[in-house]
Amino acid sequence: STTATTPKSTTRSSSTTTTTPSTTKKPATTTTTTTKKTTTSTTTTEMVRPQKKDQPNKEENNSLPLSSSSLVPFTKQDGVVIVTKIHDIYHWNATKQSLCLLQRAYNHRPNYDIIVFTAEPIPQKDIDEAQELVKPARLIVTMDNPGLQNLVKSFTPIEQEHLLERCNVSSVDELHWDIQCHEPGKVGKVEKLAYNWQAEFRSLHIW
Repeated sequence: STTATTPKSTTRSSSTTTTTPSTTKKPATTTTTTTKKTTTSTTTTEMVRPQKKDQPNKEENNSLPLSSSSLVPFTKQDGVVIVTKIHDIYHWNATKQSLCLLQRAYNHRPNYDIIVFTAEPIPQKDIDEAQELVKPARLIVTMDNPGLQNLVKSFTPIEQEHLLERCNVSSVDELHWDIQCHEPGKVGKVEKLAYNWQAEFRSLHIW
């Protein structure tokens, strides 16, 4: 409903607003108002927020070409490779995804060689698929150990003794990548040998 207003009193009507001034003899003026019309006028009102000084227009900024001076200059460095470390084929799909994102987001400009170290062999067909994702960059997948038993046998006698003790076995031949090894003095703290080798290779051998 709408409101009818007079100088001395206010009454309500169901659909119209009637104003009758007491100081004039002109006939009453009737104006029809509907909820639909009010809603329409509200929704068509556009609020324009003024931009701050020196603030770039978003549409103009998004349309800037890649060669714009707003991009940070980039210089390819000599003798640089990108290196990562995985354990086996189980992690290969995640590796391919990360290599694809890396190539599109960053390495498409310098096209640095990419080296993937792995503890277990990766089939050549899987390597070829990953190479297609990062080309023209070159992908190199290489083993980071001569085999677990051969690796441990290359340790000094005291290093072998400590490892066998931590992994609760009596000989090197009993070791495997999934075996759980513990650190003396830390109750309940165990890790797979594969995880420990990966951490050691990344922190020590790569650097």
